[in-house]
Amino acid sequence: MASLIGFILCVSTTGSFLPSFKLILQRRRHFECFVGAGQLISTLLFEISAASGFKLFGIKADEYHHVSDILTETYACLLMIHLMGLRNEDTLHLLRYTAFFLCWFAKLGDGWESVVFEVLVIVAFATPAIALLIYSLSGLKKKKLRYQSMNDRERDGLSYGSSASRGKFDTGFESLNKFFMRSLPYNGSSLLSAAVSVSVGLVLLVLENLRETRLRIFHALAQVAFGLSSYHLWQLLPCFDKDDMIGNYR
Repeated sequence: MASLIGFILCVSTTGSFLPSFKLILQRRRHFECFVGAGQLISTLLFEISAASGFKLFGIKADEYHHVSDILTETYACLLMIHLMGLRNEDTLHLLRYTAFFLCWFAKLGDGWESVVFEVLVIVAFATPAIALLIYSLSGLKKKKLRYQSMNDRERDGLSYGSSASRGKFDTGFESLNKFFMRSLPYNGSSLLSAAVSVSVGLVLLVLENLRETRLRIFHALAQVAFGLSSYHLWQLLPCFDKDDMIGNYR
């Protein structure tokens, strides 16, 4: 009975990622939709296969778990790329595919005995995003910046990598300084919710690995926390490389 209840909890809580999936679908983030859908499906199939003990479509539960881990970590990296507030589509495409490639190979390198390479990949993508967040918050307190026009965005460096900046020669240090010295218009109403849900999710993840119950309650609650955090993190910034919400045209 406990195993059945745990299975129901884990399967039902995968739905906590649906609000964020709906958001990136509205924003026409195609690669993010592919990764998000793959993560949801592989996680669901893993839970069913692990609970039943059967292979689904000839694939074992551990193999679904493997795929789910890769796509979940890629999804986290895609969130960090979004929080960098970039405009250049070529740069964004390169970073997205690089994230997928690195998460895939990091998981192959770590296997089930380690998470060292996987953590390094996530930290590599998270560090610029967190640095920009800290800089923007400190800048917003002092300057109370408002972004109401394209001229404002260009003045504060949000057009990094855009056509307006092409053809200008500078050193690598100047480009790096320009990248990090940008104040991005983070959504303050989502920031606290994102911080709380991420913190709660990390605590639950640690508890899951240290002392999980037969009901797998920590795993289920962690999925809810990370589902909420992904939604609020996507809400922190609009899409700078395209309109935030693109209408359907026939």
